[in-house]
Amino acid sequence: TATATLGNGNYKINANATYKFSIAPKAITFDWTEKDGLKFNDELQAPKAVAVGIVEGDSVELIVEGAQKNAGSGYIATVTGVKDNANYVIDTLKQTEMSITFSIAKGVNSFDGELTLPSTVDKMPWIGTDKPTSKWGEVIVKYYLDEACTQEVTDIENAGEGIYWVKAIVVGTDNYEELVSEAFKIELQGGLNVAIVVIGAIASIALLAGAVAVVMITDKKKKQQGDAV
Repeated sequence: TATATLGNGNYKINANATYKFSIAPKAITFDWTEKDGLKFNDELQAPKAVAVGIVEGDSVELIVEGAQKNAGSGYIATVTGVKDNANYVIDTLKQTEMSITFSIAKGVNSFDGELTLPSTVDKMPWIGTDKPTSKWGEVIVKYYLDEACTQEVTDIENAGEGIYWVKAIVVGTDNYEELVSEAFKIELQGGLNVAIVVIGAIASIALLAGAVAVVMITDKKKKQQGDAV
């Protein structure tokens, strides 16, 4: 409502001192952005709609429905209005593209931190709590006898000393690609076979020591017998 007043006391307003009026919201259009290049990130995603024709200094957010989380194609995003701002409306006469088709590509998985292994180890790595982790999915560790990683070791617990190649792998899904580390070459020194060798060596030394003791005792008895004669 607008009200008319006079600054001159010699006059007065008999009628129409007030007048009701309204200001229509500004009709705007929008452009679609980020239509391409969306990748799975485990969150809801959709192309963005940016308002066009707003008053300088204003900020206008548009309502976009149809966001998706999983990787896929044929999704449809639609602008349904202006969010929390009554000063603007969508000009549906000029804005001919209210919806758009979009897709979400598979995400690129990654390991948490840099993967490294020493060249020499005394036990097979990454079997217990030291196993690597990844952004998505469970890490599977595989051990191989050859550099080409075609001969997998199945009985890890009984692996003896020697040269091995180790890989960390996350199987791909519909949402993210397979993740495979480089093949780490390691030398295992101290596996099950090593323990057997050590135990055998100790036993051999013990037997050898016993044999020497027997010989010494025998010689001593012979000497004593010879002295008696």
